[in-house]
Amino acid sequence: MKKKVAILGSSGGNLYSLGGKDPEKLLGELLLQLEAAGMECGSLQFIAAKVRWIQ
Repeated sequence: MKKKVAILGSSGGNLYSLGGKDPEKLLGELLLQLEAAGMECGSLQFIAAKVRWIQ
């Protein structure tokens, strides 16, 4: 039986520099790494936000 993990992430912070600007690619890579480690994703929550400055 594979271990299940939960992925919680956002498009900002450290994840932005590691691929957060392309969330689909980032999450795909995370899933590939989990599979390579013999695990699977049981839950996923990813928050993507965009800042809009109003003056």
